[in-house]
Amino acid sequence: MKRRKVKGKRCHSSWEHHELRIPAQLRLLSRLLGVPVHRMLQEFIDHVSMDICGRGDEQRSRALSYLQSTGYGRQRYSAEQLGELLEELNAQRREWPGYEQTHYDGVALDRYQVHRRHRLWSWYSRWRNSQKRPGQ
Repeated sequence: MKRRKVKGKRCHSSWEHHELRIPAQLRLLSRLLGVPVHRMLQEFIDHVSMDICGRGDEQRSRALSYLQSTGYGRQRYSAEQLGELLEELNAQRREWPGYEQTHYDGVALDRYQVHRRHRLWSWYSRWRNSQKRPGQ
């Protein structure tokens, strides 16, 4: 995975750059709604990944329902494991200390990001090692 630096808001980072084919229907719909396509996609990504930048629990729940309905990962994990995997990701989001703060100075985000990266890689490694292997 090639990393590249991207300037922008602190909660945004980029590991890979992908070209997406945006159908005309979505481009036209976004114009009618007055919402840029990239914003729609970014918000969906934030919700399905349990990022702290997401808008709320209902949108997050709907994004996860969509993800689960696609069947992605079923060849690697049972339905129960997929539910557990996603719940653990949500638990990491809930650890964000900013939810309880009335004033935010930026230091909490820096500490949280370091802690989150460590937890995220531990989570990923554990789940990667528990994948079903071909023939199981």
